[in-house]
Amino acid sequence: MRSMQIRHVLLLVLLAGGLLLIRPLPSPAQSERGNTVACRQAADKMDRRLTEALSGDEAMLRDLLPSLRETYAPFRGARADCAASLAMNEAVVLLLLEDYREASDALDEYARLYEGHVSPDVWVDYHFNRGWLLSRLGQTQASTEDYVRAAALADDLPPFRGAAAHLYAALTFVEVRDFPRARTYLQLADSLARANVDSARVRTMLGEIELEHAITMQRQIEAGLAPDSLHLQVAERARQAQAWLSDEAYQSPERAMAQLVIARAALGLRDYASARVALDAARPLVTEAEAYAGYVRVSEQMTEGDLAMATSAPARARMAYGRALAAAQAEGLPTQALDALLHLGQAAEAEGAEAVAAERYREAIDLGETIRQRQGLQDWSLSASELTAQPYTALAALLARQGHVDEAFQMLDASRARRLLDLRASLQARRTLDPDDRVRMDSLLDALDGVRLAIPGALPTERAELDAEATRIQRTLGELSGLTLEPPAPLPLGALADTLGRRDQMLISYLIGERESWAFLASEEGVRAQRLAVTRESLRQSMARISAMWRSDRAMATDREFQLDALEALYDHLLTPLDPFIPDGIGLVTVPPAELATLPFGMLVEPGGPREYATARYVIREHPITTELAAALLLEPGAPHEGGDRLVFGRSTFPDRTDLPFVRDEAKRVSRALPSPRLRLDDRATEAELLGEIASASLVHLASHATADPEFPLYSHISLADDPEAPDDGTLHLYELESEPLNADLVVLSGCSTARGRELKGEGMIGLQYGVRAAGARSALATLWPVDDRATVEIMAAFYEALGEGASKDRALQQAQLAYLETASGMDASPFYWAPAVLSGNVAPTPWEAPSRLAWWLGLFSALAVTASVAWAFTQRRRRV
Repeated sequence: MRSMQIRHVLLLVLLAGGLLLIRPLPSPAQSERGNTVACRQAADKMDRRLTEALSGDEAMLRDLLPSLRETYAPFRGARADCAASLAMNEAVVLLLLEDYREASDALDEYARLYEGHVSPDVWVDYHFNRGWLLSRLGQTQASTEDYVRAAALADDLPPFRGAAAHLYAALTFVEVRDFPRARTYLQLADSLARANVDSARVRTMLGEIELEHAITMQRQIEAGLAPDSLHLQVAERARQAQAWLSDEAYQSPERAMAQLVIARAALGLRDYASARVALDAARPLVTEAEAYAGYVRVSEQMTEGDLAMATSAPARARMAYGRALAAAQAEGLPTQALDALLHLGQAAEAEGAEAVAAERYREAIDLGETIRQRQGLQDWSLSASELTAQPYTALAALLARQGHVDEAFQMLDASRARRLLDLRASLQARRTLDPDDRVRMDSLLDALDGVRLAIPGALPTERAELDAEATRIQRTLGELSGLTLEPPAPLPLGALADTLGRRDQMLISYLIGERESWAFLASEEGVRAQRLAVTRESLRQSMARISAMWRSDRAMATDREFQLDALEALYDHLLTPLDPFIPDGIGLVTVPPAELATLPFGMLVEPGGPREYATARYVIREHPITTELAAALLLEPGAPHEGGDRLVFGRSTFPDRTDLPFVRDEAKRVSRALPSPRLRLDDRATEAELLGEIASASLVHLASHATADPEFPLYSHISLADDPEAPDDGTLHLYELESEPLNADLVVLSGCSTARGRELKGEGMIGLQYGVRAAGARSALATLWPVDDRATVEIMAAFYEALGEGASKDRALQQAQLAYLETASGMDASPFYWAPAVLSGNVAPTPWEAPSRLAWWLGLFSALAVTASVAWAFTQRRRRV
């Protein structure tokens, strides 16, 4: 388990190996200004002395400091690489002595004197060392910016240094659990290193890179983001890393980590004997490496603890986790300390020491909140929610088992939708700024959109510079808004009960664990907890039986045959234990964890009924269904927005994708159901016009192609038209939705998979639906898989008709889906066609009525549509993919 400590180690490696000392020959101008010959001789002398001091103790470093300063004094400010190197040596010694205030002052002076006046190969050291300093000070956002700015210089560096710069950036993103970005920079480091493999230094760097590939993959497996079967590949990559790594002492941390990765891979494969052999082989390597990097001791003890837990020895595990915690705290590694606290709680539970377990979980919660505050609202901090959610859910399960149901439910909800709530708080903070600051905020937001738009097509070094600039802008935005990411207040259960009673709803919040699972039922009568006979793995297997869509994303657009027996089994797992407490006909609000985020509850089938698609006893027949990201979102204040426009945007033709002929029908039928709609079709449905009107709209309906990006969810998008005279590109991205304040009562995203995205524990599914809710929309209707155009037209028309008649949003969707089922037969009645639409948010009736004679117009249109397109409708189906 790697940490930011690795940068410190690599810094020593570069110094000890003489690799920071590669300096270009000076220009004549440099020689004249900086007395460069004498300067280079002085710098070489200090480099040798520093290398000697690195092999000694702290006293040797302290003794060296006055000499460094004296040697540097005659050359201070000289515009030469050698002078800059002398200045950086002073900063490095101060960093190693952990005198961070003086180190910060030295780096600030370095930037003032040498920025723009030295070669990239020298300037990159500033970013490396400042990144390390800021990470030690807990300034994660600024630290990340520096490491990524170093990567932006890679093309101008020697191959070893360029690969190291990309590797640093990758390690930064591994630390914040942004694995897609980490892989991007690892691939860049790998390509650069392999193109220069004839260099011995580069070959040792390849060992570092191969090891980081293995560690990143292992972290993803352990986070549930990759299958267990990849453990074999992890072990193979770790062995390849061992072959590349040198026998030099400075690479002992990497050799130790490679052996520990092999041990953890065997542990993941439940080969405990091999795990023990590999762990024993790692011990002497860890002892040797500890002088360079204390994080290897943390990893060793965590692996020891995990092996003890797997072999039913919780007392031994508790001792190992305690040693890991002590090492992590001593090395200043908060993420590893949180992980150790979480595991200490689990070991205490296994021993029956529940009070001790609760204490460890609460300590982990406090530390997680600190980490979350340090990361802020960055594109790469999405996974902070996952990190902070784990101790909350562990404590919630423990409290539920002890019978403390109310507190357990509050703890579980405190783990949910934290980023979304933070984004909403950020938007609210912007509204309170004075006019000048709001102008500056708008300018920064425009700049951020431009940077994000440029990232996907950028060259590698351009990508690094853009990533760094996005980090800088978002950090500045946070400072300007004055927003602090505070821990959540306890959920007010009385207010929740009143809200559910007024809406005639019951809320079901699920906690799915590796060994135990719970459902919490909240109603106007209070909260009840029910243990479920399902685990994370058994649930995954049950969902995989529904159809190939739950086994492979590639099957999303093709597998329309859903297994009713699998839907019955899921009902039995998730709802049968709750049936005695759920009144007939009541609206259900489900708060699913990431494991259930792709499952629309309305299609679950009550056992014992017909086994035909058209007549099966689906949950939707008895209950209107809403999904929510957190119970706290039900308590948001604010009345429906009555005065805004009703926007209907649809695009049906595309130069490079399949046309969607039914979109025009859908948009026109929806418009006829609305009073005074603003209909924009095809070339008129531009992104620029939508963004110009969306902030004041009360209803927004978008029908077009949509694309979910699970790797980089902020780039999920819906395709609109491009206005050549506007700066927009016609593609509406999630990041644009998140930063565009919405006041809409309802946003309908009638494209394919508009509710899908990246599954994050604690946040749910990060997709387009998430984006509009984060921006302030009171409710949103979106889809979980590629939709059938004809079915969507019928369901949307019926949905709006029911809304116009005064139905609540959840009951309007229920009526629309049931109306479709009444007329469908055979395969057309499969849940594939009618179940993907999911509603989230406030279900109150919309603040408008349907225009008069709506039924007459809809009937006339339907007759004309059938007459004109009957051949098309029954011979071909088109999906929005």
